[in-house]
Amino acid sequence: MSSYRRQFTSNGTPSPGVPAASYSGLVNARPLNGGSSSSSQIHHYTAPPPAAAPAPEEIDDNDLDPTLFFEKNRIKTLQDERVHIQKKTFTKWCNSYLSRAREEIHDLFTDLADGILLLKFLEIISGEKLGKANRGRMRVQKIENLNKCLDFLKRKKIQLENIGAEDILDGNERLILGLIWTIILRFTIDNIEIDGKETGERKHAKDALLLWCQRKTAGYPNVKVENFSTSWRSGLAFNALIHAHRPDLINFDRLNPQDPLGNLNNAFDVAEKKLDIARLLDAEDINVSHPDEKSVITYVSLYYHYFAKQKTELTGARRVAKIVGGLLDSDQLQGDFEQISSDLLEWIQKTISWLNDRRFPNNLKNIQDCLTQFKSYRTVEKPPKYKEKGELEALFFTIQTRRKAMQRKSYVPPQGLFMHDIESAWDKLERAEHDRQVALINEMMRLERLEQKARRFQKKAQLRENWVRDMTQVLEQFECGRTAAEVEAAVKKQQAIEADILPREERFAALSVMSSELIRENYHDAAKIQAREREVMDRWANLRRLLNERKTQLSTLNELKNLVRDIDTLVVELSHLEPMIRNRDIGKHILGVEDLLQKHELIEAQLNGHGEWLKNVRKQAQAYIISKGQQYDMLQRKLDGVQVQYDNLVSLCSQRREALSRAREYFLFVQNHEEEMNWLQEKDDICVNMLQNRHIHSTPQISRLYKVLESEMQGHWQRSKQIITAGEKILPHVASREDVHHRISVLQSRWEQLRKLSAEVGRWLIEAEKARSYFQDANDAESWIREKMPLVRSDDYGRDANASEVLYSRHLRLEEEIHAYRSDILKLDEMAAHLASQTQYNFEAGTSTSSSNELNSEEDLVVPQVQVLYDYTGNGISVHKNEILALIEKSNKDWWRILRQNGVEGYVPANYCRMVAGETVTVSQQTASKTTTIRTEDGKNAILERQEGISSDYRKLTNLAQTRHRLLSDAIKLYKFYAECNGFESWASETNNLLVEDAPTEHVQAFRRKFDKLENDMTTNGGTQLKRINDMADELTVEGHSQSDNIRARQNLINQIWNDLQKLRKIKADSLRTAEILAAFEESCEDTRSWMDDKMALLQHNPDAKDVKGFEALQRRYQNLERDLKPLQEKMINLKKMADDVKKAHPEQAELIDRQMRELERLHADLLGKAAERIREAEQNQGQQMFDRAAKDLLAWGAKTLCHLESDERAGDVNAAEALLKAHFDLTDAVSSKGYEFDYVNELGNRLLTKNPHLRDVSQRLAEVERLRSSLKQSAAYKEARLKGQLDLQLFNREAERIDAATKGHEVFLEYESLGDSVESVENLLKRHADFESKLKAQEDRIKAFKRTTEGLAAEHEQSPYIQKRCDEVVARRRDVYTAADQRRAKLEAALAFQNMKRNAAELSAWITEKQKVASDDSYRESSGLHRKLLKHEAFEAELRANEAQLRAINDEGEGLIARKHYETPAIRHIIIPEHRLGAFGPCRPRKGSQAVPSGRHEAVEPHSRGCSPEARRARNPVGFDRLRSRPAQREGRHPEAHNPGAGNRKLRAQDPRGRPAGSKDDRQRPL
Repeated sequence: MSSYRRQFTSNGTPSPGVPAASYSGLVNARPLNGGSSSSSQIHHYTAPPPAAAPAPEEIDDNDLDPTLFFEKNRIKTLQDERVHIQKKTFTKWCNSYLSRAREEIHDLFTDLADGILLLKFLEIISGEKLGKANRGRMRVQKIENLNKCLDFLKRKKIQLENIGAEDILDGNERLILGLIWTIILRFTIDNIEIDGKETGERKHAKDALLLWCQRKTAGYPNVKVENFSTSWRSGLAFNALIHAHRPDLINFDRLNPQDPLGNLNNAFDVAEKKLDIARLLDAEDINVSHPDEKSVITYVSLYYHYFAKQKTELTGARRVAKIVGGLLDSDQLQGDFEQISSDLLEWIQKTISWLNDRRFPNNLKNIQDCLTQFKSYRTVEKPPKYKEKGELEALFFTIQTRRKAMQRKSYVPPQGLFMHDIESAWDKLERAEHDRQVALINEMMRLERLEQKARRFQKKAQLRENWVRDMTQVLEQFECGRTAAEVEAAVKKQQAIEADILPREERFAALSVMSSELIRENYHDAAKIQAREREVMDRWANLRRLLNERKTQLSTLNELKNLVRDIDTLVVELSHLEPMIRNRDIGKHILGVEDLLQKHELIEAQLNGHGEWLKNVRKQAQAYIISKGQQYDMLQRKLDGVQVQYDNLVSLCSQRREALSRAREYFLFVQNHEEEMNWLQEKDDICVNMLQNRHIHSTPQISRLYKVLESEMQGHWQRSKQIITAGEKILPHVASREDVHHRISVLQSRWEQLRKLSAEVGRWLIEAEKARSYFQDANDAESWIREKMPLVRSDDYGRDANASEVLYSRHLRLEEEIHAYRSDILKLDEMAAHLASQTQYNFEAGTSTSSSNELNSEEDLVVPQVQVLYDYTGNGISVHKNEILALIEKSNKDWWRILRQNGVEGYVPANYCRMVAGETVTVSQQTASKTTTIRTEDGKNAILERQEGISSDYRKLTNLAQTRHRLLSDAIKLYKFYAECNGFESWASETNNLLVEDAPTEHVQAFRRKFDKLENDMTTNGGTQLKRINDMADELTVEGHSQSDNIRARQNLINQIWNDLQKLRKIKADSLRTAEILAAFEESCEDTRSWMDDKMALLQHNPDAKDVKGFEALQRRYQNLERDLKPLQEKMINLKKMADDVKKAHPEQAELIDRQMRELERLHADLLGKAAERIREAEQNQGQQMFDRAAKDLLAWGAKTLCHLESDERAGDVNAAEALLKAHFDLTDAVSSKGYEFDYVNELGNRLLTKNPHLRDVSQRLAEVERLRSSLKQSAAYKEARLKGQLDLQLFNREAERIDAATKGHEVFLEYESLGDSVESVENLLKRHADFESKLKAQEDRIKAFKRTTEGLAAEHEQSPYIQKRCDEVVARRRDVYTAADQRRAKLEAALAFQNMKRNAAELSAWITEKQKVASDDSYRESSGLHRKLLKHEAFEAELRANEAQLRAINDEGEGLIARKHYETPAIRHIIIPEHRLGAFGPCRPRKGSQAVPSGRHEAVEPHSRGCSPEARRARNPVGFDRLRSRPAQREGRHPEAHNPGAGNRKLRAQDPRGRPAGSKDDRQRPL
């Protein structure tokens, strides 16, 4: 170990007296002699063979020689110095890489011991990840890290000899230096390659580095690099290397060869400061006789790599300079950009302020100067700034381009100096410029326009002024004249002048408008314009005044002339009318009187016209007289004379009119009386004829005649009353009073006779109409029953569930229709019984038997053609695909009535056919009408027998419908049951296929997940389907389904399939469980076997006796072996238990399991025996050291852990508490895992004490370890309890906060105070409140759980007072919510009762108001339509009786609410309806009924032709005869009837006019 080898010079000769550092067990590296770079060529630095070492006795002899002793000491000193220099160099070299990870090595021999820094260093220098370092403090963990490093170097094909992790851990200096040197060679020097120019040979590593140095320093004085030792002592070589690459950093000529320290320090300083080359060496390290070669090589390699990197990048140095210059230029450009931008923005802001100024001068010249200034700005000032903006953009682009080229971030200008800011400001400038230009142009145009307008104003003002002056002269010279002709001429002249002056008013107004516009638009000379306008308008006003004066004067003269002329003309006209008014002739008959009256009306019209004329003349004359115009007294005399003449004529005209009117009234009475007597005679004859020819088949014709008679009687009775009134009126004034009185008496007697005849005809019509209506309705009922009978007898129940459901829905509609028709059948029964008991027909004379005559007729119809899309057979007809048929009618949307070519008629589904476009066909249809004559004695029996047949057919129809309903329902259920069964069988088949798969021996976990999913599917889907099928089968069986046996058999089959699946599932689960247990057992056995094999291999390893270090490392592993074997014993016990369990559950696997266990037990016994042997060997050699090391490590770890356990940590929320508790559990697990180490230390110490009881240190350490173990357990338990208490408290707080949050939401909900304003709104609020109460109820369990949690915590927690208080607050707040919810519900229920009562009262009030109008109707006093009015009155009384109970119920409900002190008591008092409102109908009800009933006997009309209300029809005829007779046979939405040629014209209809079935709820009378 202590031997050394001489260092070789570059030429291979040993350097005399220069010892070399001997690295024992040094690693291999690439050769340094320029040999091949192949990894197989290695150079070993090893110690000389043992035979070369001097014997001990020889060393002792040589020590006596002083020279030899000095030489040995000298060599030793040199070796120590060399180690010191290399340690320092290698440490700095390593730190140059570790600094990247902010790590540092202080002591190379100790800091690498744990392997963490070495791992990090190798990761940095290699650029690869070596895995996470184990930061444990135990020796085995440190060795693990170091082994990772050594394994990594081995993977890099770096052969290591005689070095192990223990050597590094123990701080072997020479081996550590050798390891670092090997890393330097491998990662920094080995990759240097240079071609030799002379030989062309490629040099590597050290030789290549030496050649590079020689080339770079060639030509420098006093520099000659021949090796890596003495050639560098002067320091010039280092300076030459730097100067060769960076001449700007060193002035080589000023270096002094005699100052090596200065040269070295200069080179090292420049390299460190300017080139960032780590200073691995100091000048004193080189300035020695023989500098350390490895240190120099390491340092020079940094130079090479630095400069080689620049050379590899080709233009590295220039690029740096360029980049630096670019940075400076870029900074300069950025400064220029910011300055120019600021100046430009400032100019823009100033310019915008100037451009936005709108204070323009108010004259044209100055505004033109402003335009000139603006033009100068645009042509002179703005272009340079625009150019500057463009240059600024180019400058910004240049800056960004250069920064991008230098791979720098984009330049971001200061805030407000961005290009978009400049662009935005320039845009504002452009807009301001444009706005100013527009404003200047507009202002200039405005001023120009004002100037033009001012000139135009002056011109027009001058023209108007001249014209006014001329016209004023004309008016001043105007004369009116004295004679009529002169006045008339003057008037015409004045009118001509006025016609010339007045149209010019608009011109003067336009002149004023122009002046106003000039003033309003701020014309600079506006005052002058205003003065000029005022002057012209004054002249115009003066002209108008003169004109009006002349006009007034002429008008007065002209008015007098006209008045005198009109009075004279009126006198002449009145004189002509006077003889005609005084005539005494009144005529001899009505035509003569009419003629005289017409003539007199013409005279009156003329006289009235003259009166209006006189009135106008008088009005004009009075005005003239009052003004006392010329000759006004003469005008007054003429006016009085003509007025007297007119008044006399008016009086005479009135007397003439009265005489003519009396004559006309008398003659008109006589004429009307004669006409009315003739009409009465005619109607008497008609009534007598109807009574003589009463036949039942002529009832419709007689009914129509009777209706016409009634209508005519009503009209003629009114006329007769007028005639009688007129006769009574003229009695005092006519001479023949007896004649008038006789005529009145005769007219009244003839009316009484006609009324009696009419009443007799009406009574007969009522009886006849009832009989005819019954037979007609009976025919319709029979036709309807025949129509529906094929539908209920159909045996089509559908081919599948959908078809059955469609048929079922149709049948339901049919049943509803049949049920609705029941009321019609019952009414027919009542009608038949009534007719049979009260029939009083009058038949033809001589008829003794009943006869029936049918009149057949044939008509042609043009109908469309249809094509059959699908084959169809049913309803007594069969059609084929593509067959062409005739469409008789579209009965409804589902069925069409068709006719085949062979004459067969029937019904097919509408969706089975389609219309043939444009194709029609002509078919013949026969119709029949029947006339029936019945003997009186046989009528009763015929009616009863026919009605019995109808009722029997209806009962049969109902029974068949019920049977078909049940069968269709059974079919639907059966189809659904079979569909469920089919779906289940399909699912069971797929599941069975999955269950029959064999359980794999591999990938058991994946198969387990698949099986669990299958099990879940069987539980959810399969179980649910099975339950649904069983429920359906049981339900169908209990109902007595016709297919009960088949259903039960199918149910049993399904259950059998399910049972088979369950058996397969259990078998599959057992086999999978077996596979899982076996897999887990085999995995555990394999892991245990592998672990024991590894330990056995370790125990069987025998190191070389010469390898002391390896032996020591192996001994240290043996020391930890006993601790590693402790868990194995427990694992073997668990394996035995697992094996026993598997064998019990699966005996078939017992042999395999026993064989595996026997093998494991054998391996375990061998391992324990071998381990015991090795442990004894280790304890014999280093037992106490092993104990001390283990106890020390354990105590150190325990102290640190105990500190953590005793720390007082508080949690602020649940997450923090859970995190603290989890961290504590992790720490507790770590403490538990240390149990094996505690046991190992105790056992080892006890064994040592057994061998040597005097070892006090061991006893003390054992006591400390035991105390530590007890303290750890106590502290862990205490801290766990404390942390659990904190977690419970935080969970309690969180739950309390959540409950409070929910309670807050409930309180907000209950704060809503609206109670609704209608029944619907209150019901919605009640529904929301019910949901709210359900939510409260659902949260009850949460509150109870919270209380239980509180009780448990309060009993034992240190914060129990706070917990109890917080719980009381939460519960109290919750209790308030319950109270508020109850109050809210009570209010809502009260509001609902109030709103219901309010709505009912409002509806009843509206009904009462409506019926009051009916009750106050006096139309019953008239004789027409009394029967209809009687029926309406009966319906009205029925409604009154029905609503009296409703009124009492509403009032009782209101009184009850008031008694309960309802919050709406005032409103309820106002709503309650007084009973006297219904009582108000009392007086009119008997009066109207008693007056209407006698007259009702005279009414005999058809109900459907009366036009009366539906209520009246229902009151008179509850069956609805109007519906039974008034509708055609074809009904919408009904299946067609069977073919019935005898029912040609009419059928029974069971729907009202609104399309609802008869007898439905809408047809019944409802009070409200």
